Amino acid sequence: MEEGAEGGEEGQAGSQRQRLTAAAPFLIVTAIGLWLTRAFWLPGGYVVGFDTYAYSGPNLEVTERALRNWRLPILNDLIFGGVPHLGNPSAAALYPPQLLTLLVDANRAMGLLVAAHVILLGGGMVVLARRLDVGLLGATAAGVVAMAAGSTLTKTIQFEQILVVAWLPMLLASIHAVLTSNRPWRAVAGLAATTAAILLAGHPQLVYQSVVLALAATIGFAIDDSRWRRLQQVAAGAALGICIAIPQLVAVLYATADSALADGRELSQLSSPALSLQPRLAARALLGTMQDRDPAAFAGGFESIAFIGVVVAILSIVGVVHSVVDRRSRPWASSFAVVGVLALVWAMGPRSTIFRVAFDVVPGFDLARASVRWLVIVVLVAALFAGVGVEVLWHRAQRRHLAAVGISVVVVGGLLATGALDAADARSAAIWAIVALVVVVLLVVNSSMTRRRFVRGTAVVIVALAALELLTMSTNSLPQAMRTDSPFTSHRTTTTDFLASSEAGLMLALTDDARPADYQVPGMRPNTNVLSEVPSIDGYDGGVQITERWADALRRLTPTPAPELPLRNSLDLPIEPEPLGRLGVRYVLLDRQRPPEVFIPGWTGPLATDEFFEVWENPTWVGDAVAWSAAVWSNDPAELLRETPATVALAALVDDPADAFECEPVGPCTPVGLTVERPRPERIEVSTQFDRPTLVSVSQQALPGWRVTVDGASADVVVVDGLFLGVKVPAGDHQISFGYESPWLTLSVVVSLLAIAATIALAIGATVDRNGRLPQAAGGGGR
Repeated sequence: MEEGAEGGEEGQAGSQRQRLTAAAPFLIVTAIGLWLTRAFWLPGGYVVGFDTYAYSGPNLEVTERALRNWRLPILNDLIFGGVPHLGNPSAAALYPPQLLTLLVDANRAMGLLVAAHVILLGGGMVVLARRLDVGLLGATAAGVVAMAAGSTLTKTIQFEQILVVAWLPMLLASIHAVLTSNRPWRAVAGLAATTAAILLAGHPQLVYQSVVLALAATIGFAIDDSRWRRLQQVAAGAALGICIAIPQLVAVLYATADSALADGRELSQLSSPALSLQPRLAARALLGTMQDRDPAAFAGGFESIAFIGVVVAILSIVGVVHSVVDRRSRPWASSFAVVGVLALVWAMGPRSTIFRVAFDVVPGFDLARASVRWLVIVVLVAALFAGVGVEVLWHRAQRRHLAAVGISVVVVGGLLATGALDAADARSAAIWAIVALVVVVLLVVNSSMTRRRFVRGTAVVIVALAALELLTMSTNSLPQAMRTDSPFTSHRTTTTDFLASSEAGLMLALTDDARPADYQVPGMRPNTNVLSEVPSIDGYDGGVQITERWADALRRLTPTPAPELPLRNSLDLPIEPEPLGRLGVRYVLLDRQRPPEVFIPGWTGPLATDEFFEVWENPTWVGDAVAWSAAVWSNDPAELLRETPATVALAALVDDPADAFECEPVGPCTPVGLTVERPRPERIEVSTQFDRPTLVSVSQQALPGWRVTVDGASADVVVVDGLFLGVKVPAGDHQISFGYESPWLTLSVVVSLLAIAATIALAIGATVDRNGRLPQAAGGGGR
């Protein structure tokens, strides 16, 4: 009995050690992830960058306000005169982790979510590496590299992008599990969940890149006669995930159909150094700098920061060679290597034939705004192969590994020496050369050792060097430089309070860019007005919120506008009040360094003043709603309002001749302002009382989902001036109600709930077999 008890205790202790050993990579990744993201979560500070207060933060605020009022965040009525919010994938309006904003403020929630997603990225890379038979040390290294690489730390200041990137390794691990597990249905549930998470997290370009890598990985994992038949399960998991995310996807498709950018971008737009990796700077972008340097300037642009370091680059070369040569890993390794090389070439933009062919042939490829973002895929592939490289060194390097590393070092050194690649300065080149020499020497020592502990000792030293290099570079990362003691929501001033207290009228900011947050947030830099709930006719976006009617409406200000830039970029001096009054603009926020007599002659004010700004009022503003006594048909209202605005100053412009009418001679034909009630962004109510027919317009973009009733009876929406909502109203007292309905929302929500239930059922049903035992998994798990 005692011997049996002792044996049982020993077995239990052994089992506990195994569990602790298996958990060690995740504990290490979590600890390092917390350190890397300390700027985001440590009390007393916040990371505040441009996108934080001008894009991600305002989007999060719109979502939070809707959820606190127990409604879906369907519209954002505070920018561009009202645009889709649920239909903006970058807003991630239905992404469940954003519910954290109900517990803490938006700025703190963003910081905590960033930290959690960086750790998720590292943990997911550990899971993926273990499934591909990478050992504990190699899997841990892969996870740390994925988290500490410069591209990841740069994405942490682009909130909507890190949310997508974080799920990518788990998506690949789920695909592998479906293809290799004895009982794949639980893995199908996992694939559905990760697919849904990526789609809901949202940034469209990063989702697109994730799909490309997932397709490549699926092909690589499935190149085995016994696995092709599992592709139907992979398709089922992906389809289930799509169904979970269907409410947001339908809204996105509907918004995209109305977008001015849905037809793709021009090649010339993608050649900008800010949007593509400059080939001469490729070494700087990938190898990084351990000096106290501005990483964005070093790499040629902040999105060009990849920074995997010299040691990781060498480990990746070892991993690629080993994986491609090894028959067991060759299929997936070849697939990953090909997509990694393609991603690097694509990151350089339209400088290569490969990019231009993909731009012309591959569906959706031409929609990407910044080709340099393909570096994210390069880094994740490199991190995985670096983990394999560590595993090779753990068992001892071979001659082929040394040869590949030697050739690579000589080639890169030659390109640097001839100037084909730029090293920035002699010190950077010297640091790279010294680090490479040390690693090569350690590789030679590793390959020549026969005793296991010495072999593993050199492997641990190289891993330590990689960690030291990455962590040193991380100390100068963008999040560290952007840490501040003030949240982006705290910068309110006298002018902010004045505009927030106004009951009607849109606002336009004539303030500076490239200034600190304490200037730009109260300066209502496009989208920051959302933080104070001040409605604006202006906005900032590079996607679906730039609608066709918005882009066309800019032509009333200039013949050749740039729709991806704010409206103010389409204005010429002096800024006359009449054209902006027609756009519903009541107030202008003006930088005090700009003389009002030069910039806004004829405006009234200042009505409010603070350290930086003044508020001026438009004397031609009529109201948030306008009753027009006449309507004129025009097939190009923007051109008419630009060329001969005085001829239609008293009439609304309509795009259907049947909606045109003349003013009945029962009084002045002057447009009349009306009071507007907005109980929620998706509902607008107006009362009228006139003794003649009128056309009532409201300062709200006429998105396709708007409907209107007059005294409860359905009526036709009339687009006024090519931009705003309108409706024809007969003489008398009437109640007008505009309502926005996201198309197919109810049906898509039902489909989503059913898909969630099916996913849960698969996960639970596959967990326990018919005899009540946990099923045994196969395929992967590591050595």
